[in-house]
Amino acid sequence: MKVLYWNIRGIGNPDSRLEFSHIYRSQKRFVFLNLKSARRHLWDDMLSLSSSVSSHWLAIGDFNAVIGAHEKSGGVIPSVVSCNEFQFMSDNYNLIHMPTSGSLFTWMNCSASHFRIEIRLDRSLYNPSWLDVWPSSYCLTLPRTVSDHNPFIFNGCLKSWNFSVFGDVHLKVSSLKQKLSDVQESIQTERASQNLLDQEISIKQDYMHALRVQDSFWKGKCRLKWLVDGDRCSKKFHTYAKMLDRKAFGGNVGLKIDIKKAFDTMSWDFLLGALSRFDFHSTFINSVEVILHSARLSILVNGTPNGFFAADSRSLNTLKDFIDSYGVASGQLVSIDKSSYFLGRHSLARKAIMESILCFKEGTFPFVYLGVPVFRGSPRGVYFQPLLDHVKARFATWKGYLLSMVVHAQLIQSVIQPMPIHCFRIYKIPSSILLNLRRCCLRDCFSSISRHSRWLIGDGSLINLWKDTWLDRSILSLVNYHGNCSSLSYTVSSFICHGCWCIPASFIFGFPHVADMIRKVFLPPNNAQDQLVWELSRSGTPSFAELYDFVQGFKPKVTCSKVVYDIWKARNDHRFRNKAPFVDRIISNLRAKILLNCSICPGYMYSADSSLMNKLGVKPHLRKALCITSCVWCPLSYPWIKANTDGCGKGNPGDGACSCVFRNGNSSFIGGFSHNLGVCTSFVVEMHATLHVICFAFDRGWRWFWLETDSMAVISCFSNPNYSPSWQLCNFWFHSKHLSNQMHFVITHTFWEGNMVADILANEGLKVSGYVWWDNSPSCIVKQLHLDSWGVPDFCFH
Repeated sequence: MKVLYWNIRGIGNPDSRLEFSHIYRSQKRFVFLNLKSARRHLWDDMLSLSSSVSSHWLAIGDFNAVIGAHEKSGGVIPSVVSCNEFQFMSDNYNLIHMPTSGSLFTWMNCSASHFRIEIRLDRSLYNPSWLDVWPSSYCLTLPRTVSDHNPFIFNGCLKSWNFSVFGDVHLKVSSLKQKLSDVQESIQTERASQNLLDQEISIKQDYMHALRVQDSFWKGKCRLKWLVDGDRCSKKFHTYAKMLDRKAFGGNVGLKIDIKKAFDTMSWDFLLGALSRFDFHSTFINSVEVILHSARLSILVNGTPNGFFAADSRSLNTLKDFIDSYGVASGQLVSIDKSSYFLGRHSLARKAIMESILCFKEGTFPFVYLGVPVFRGSPRGVYFQPLLDHVKARFATWKGYLLSMVVHAQLIQSVIQPMPIHCFRIYKIPSSILLNLRRCCLRDCFSSISRHSRWLIGDGSLINLWKDTWLDRSILSLVNYHGNCSSLSYTVSSFICHGCWCIPASFIFGFPHVADMIRKVFLPPNNAQDQLVWELSRSGTPSFAELYDFVQGFKPKVTCSKVVYDIWKARNDHRFRNKAPFVDRIISNLRAKILLNCSICPGYMYSADSSLMNKLGVKPHLRKALCITSCVWCPLSYPWIKANTDGCGKGNPGDGACSCVFRNGNSSFIGGFSHNLGVCTSFVVEMHATLHVICFAFDRGWRWFWLETDSMAVISCFSNPNYSPSWQLCNFWFHSKHLSNQMHFVITHTFWEGNMVADILANEGLKVSGYVWWDNSPSCIVKQLHLDSWGVPDFCFH
């Protein structure tokens, strides 16, 4: 499929119809589109389309906006606000800018050279699903003819178009040259008819056109070579850019001179003479001469400027004579049409003198040379905006290739970092530009890392209530709002009053499910500061090792016993290679490895394996006899309330659930719960059960509270006053500790055999969804409750 987009008025006039017919004949089949829409309304329509359509789609047309200053030539620099809005629109809607070939600018005002303005207004955007269907899509701009906009062709094969339009340029030149030779020979040998003369004129015109196309081809090759190798003679320009702003009497003057056909026209005699005048050693000059005559290489010698001259008639005539002499001696003639001069201070008299003597045209500030902006006055952010926009454009291009973080980091190091290097050598870049460059790199390289970042609530003064992620997602995404959110500047602190949640009634009425989620967020007991944490790190602050594992991808560590490997390797050699194993050598290696590692082995060995170790000469550590401990659940006297907590999980991490059983001094069941926590670690399950029970007991008014758990890790955390919890449990931990200090609270350890009731409820929690509370004892724990109340012991072997 081919799609033609052309923003043109008057499609019915003869010129437009003629051009349209020509495009139709050359491109065969396509769909023709000519749409107009207001920019804001268009973006709103694209928003509704992106939210309602999940499949692949493409938007192509005149967006009346640019990404940055690099997409405009001439006139004033485009509005930064408009550029940022367009960039935000494409990023927020997850749109990718399609690669476009042909002209960079798609609109022109058709004015004179000094007032000429060119902008890239037409472009094509597509969503990531488009790449799954048409991964090699591209757009092509056709030449501008009867409209101020370039026609736009969306297609999938550029090579076929190139071959059909241009063909083999070298073959065309050879073919036309042979035709011209045949026609001229026929004119000489035969009678010169009018038909042959007309053929000669026609073939000459075609031949000259083919030569111009071939010349453009070789110029493109030379330009590609320059882009790869870069500039090797820029020190003089850098010094010129530094010196241009120095104040001088009457103002400074700068000259920009362009050499005609500079490629491969340097005279070798002139070069060798220049080396001799610069006092290079004769051996070096002879070596250069040998290289020139053998390999045909060009040598560029960097020079140092000797200062600036006064802008008077005498100096300008001397400079003009020098330029002419240089052109005669070296063969590098100055192109008058492309050369220009720049005045540090505007003066009509000085301008007239410069134009009359040098015949150069006046240049305008600012302009960019070798990627470095040249301007009057001190550096300002507006002068470096094209550089920043160029960096943003590179990131927008890479967005469509779905690259990994490692590739992004390598591209930033090899492509983005060298881009402003010349500017850094010359100017002191404004801090606003440096900050934006840093944000671009961090946003692109660590966008996947930032997706795992969220806010930990303190006093709520630093967290935006609507935009920031401090719940499971931002509130805007929870309520599915995609409109303009620039005016939503409320912070979370507006919902907090005296350390408690104070949610407005209008918010509860409008978003009741979000209000329930907010109430479940624990607030710290004191006015702590808000903290931005990384979800995949225990402390919330990612270490270098954690970031490296995240970038590389988590890889399970596979370990293999060296003893097993030696036996396995000997067995495979015997089976597949018919290689007889050396039994004595294998046994000797096994014995050496066991002796080397047994001293640092923390475990014990069963008696059944001791005979094998004795044969290998290794003294084993025999396993000690198990201890038997009686476990009995003991009730407490009034007013104590006793609770047993437990957690279970399928994996670490894995699906986890916690539970608790509350009983009074009469061993009567007064309540219990099971809570499915989803995927988490075993320690988080046990700790979450303990902290939740403390908050529940305080809310019920139970100020004499005894807690039993079978987790020694939880007991050690409560006994350590310097314990620092993970960020997931940070606010929950300090809130529960603050409540437990206001109670008569005791926490003790029991074995699993003495905690059977809580263990049964924890396994039931894996079968339910969310939180379940029981006022009456469920049937699954009735039997164990009776055994505990009767004082029937269970025995623990450890």
